[in-house]
Amino acid sequence: MMAYRSPFAGLVLALSVLAAPVAWAQTPAPAPAQAPAAAPATESQLAAARDLITSSGAQRTFDSVLPSVIGQVRQTFSRQHPDMIKDIEASLAVIEPEVEAKRADILDVAAKVYAARLSEQELKDSAAFFKSPTGQKYVQAQPAIFDDLFSEVRNWMGQVSDFAVSRLRTEMKKRGHDI
Repeated sequence: MMAYRSPFAGLVLALSVLAAPVAWAQTPAPAPAQAPAAAPATESQLAAARDLITSSGAQRTFDSVLPSVIGQVRQTFSRQHPDMIKDIEASLAVIEPEVEAKRADILDVAAKVYAARLSEQELKDSAAFFKSPTGQKYVQAQPAIFDDLFSEVRNWMGQVSDFAVSRLRTEMKKRGHDI
């Protein structure tokens, strides 16, 4: 059985990794204007946001985060202390349930983010859509859609990169440089 990969995180990570080689050449964009501070979300608005996050499948985005954190800790300490791998593994087995208990924290953080951008009614309306048959079909199709989208975006980025390289060579040749 294949492990579920987060559609949003995978796409964002892939795009950021693929774009990294050209990022240094870009001038930084000006900082966005700060929106006025919104009133703190009500508990009912946060509950609606949690419901939307769960019903939309967005919660799956966080599913791979905690195992990834444990994996990174395992890798770091095993590399730094190869003579202690047995004790590191035993210790990680003890703390993994404690780390797993932190899963609710990210749902609360995400609920605050959603609540800052959407009204309680918008959150409820959105959750209602994702609970509908069409919304459920969308949620079920999401992983495959994002896998396909990732592949298409990767192909497109390669084509655009090839185009940019070709055009740069042409322009540089006009200036007497053969690169």
